[in-house]
Amino acid sequence: MAAPDAALIDREALAFSLTDWWAGVGVVAEAHTSPAAPVSARVVPRETPRRGPASPDAAPRPARLDPSSPLEQARMLAAKADSLEDLRAALEGFTAMPLRATARRMVFADGNPLARILVVGEGPGREEDELGLPFVGPSGRLLDKMFAAIGLTRAENLYITNVVNWRPPGNRNPDTQELMLSRPFIARHVELHRPELVLAVGAIAASALLGTEEGITRLAGKLSPTVADFGGRPCFALLHPAYVLRRPQEKAACWKHMKALRAEVDARGLARVRTS
Repeated sequence: MAAPDAALIDREALAFSLTDWWAGVGVVAEAHTSPAAPVSARVVPRETPRRGPASPDAAPRPARLDPSSPLEQARMLAAKADSLEDLRAALEGFTAMPLRATARRMVFADGNPLARILVVGEGPGREEDELGLPFVGPSGRLLDKMFAAIGLTRAENLYITNVVNWRPPGNRNPDTQELMLSRPFIARHVELHRPELVLAVGAIAASALLGTEEGITRLAGKLSPTVADFGGRPCFALLHPAYVLRRPQEKAACWKHMKALRAEVDARGLARVRTS
């Protein structure tokens, strides 16, 4: 008996070993047993499987959120707040914030809720923690004087809050987790207050509101849009009064920034409060 043709064996092996691979991309391979004929392939249109009416169970489901996660708790509490008073109550009830363990009280806001200008600082210090109001310590008293010099006051045309609502121990900067857990609340605060201008006081506030790591000395005195979380509202950055207290040589730059702020306020008619 004659030995099988080696070329025939190779061609048949090639054809059948690739059948599954080709089928996966819509091609049916056809083997030819004639030694003189090459292995060929033809493309066969693949039929789209017919599906019945889509059922709710058949639709892809988004990943489930973990309601026990501190961040999800913060988001849910903030989202449910329909007023500033609701938001205050939501913050009071947010037990997952680690800073609560060392702070005396939650510091919410001060000033006129009908003001068109929202002032956002970093977080409470010792005196703020004691009194439950933002910017009432030495830095706050200087900030009041800075604003008064251009005709603005918290009693009339400023509304003031902080990025973080509890005092970090020893007045340190808020850490990444604390800022993350605070973000849903300050974003909702901005949304509920509806300011026409946001003032970012200091590096922490500017970083949170503008989404940038650029230094405050480069940002101060300039108008920028806030990030999407804060509605993209115009945001004017200012040097923190504590920075000016430590560096008196910055007084001239600070005054220049305040005059630029007053020009923005006048151009936009922001000194007048809203009626509702």
